[in-house]
Amino acid sequence: MASEDFKNMHVKNTVFQYINLAAPRAFDMAENTSKTVEPTHPQGKWSISWILSAEEADQFQAECKDHFEARRKENPKISEFGAIHGFKERDDGTVMVTASRKSMSQSGKQNKPVNVIDEFGKPITDLDAVWGGSKGTATFSIYPAPNPSSGKWGISIGIGKVQILERSEGGGDDGGVFDIQPAPATDVFGLPNTSIDEEIPF
Repeated sequence: MASEDFKNMHVKNTVFQYINLAAPRAFDMAENTSKTVEPTHPQGKWSISWILSAEEADQFQAECKDHFEARRKENPKISEFGAIHGFKERDDGTVMVTASRKSMSQSGKQNKPVNVIDEFGKPITDLDAVWGGSKGTATFSIYPAPNPSSGKWGISIGIGKVQILERSEGGGDDGGVFDIQPAPATDVFGLPNTSIDEEIPF
């Protein structure tokens, strides 16, 4: 795939809904659920999700379609636009976006895990203790790709790098009796304070 197929973007200071970065996961058809798998699993993926307002979702969808059509003009193998893979509309009008990275490449080589850093730019080593509800920034790319199951073309969303600024670690509910303010976070990405932007290198 040509480098021009990838459009670099980011989401900044958002609350992540689902964080599956400690280990790849794959959908188990027999049990109808997603399960943690080894990095060598052919369907294994790391993933992270966040929510867009209806207005943000419209803007993001338009950018995805524009990029798809631009690449389609350059590549005759790309067929008509089908959907944005990892784009799920919710009952309240918002949209959940999921970016992912396969644990195995198409050539059968293991991909590197997602680089996840804290507010100081240091690698986070206890990713299994970082839960949905954590706040942070993520770089990602959009690119044209076919859906493995349907074969229809669309836009896929790949994770670049993730920074966790405020953790939500789950459990240990204290009943809300403590009034704790989060420590000032240092944004080591140095990104402008916008929800969706482009051309942020990985």
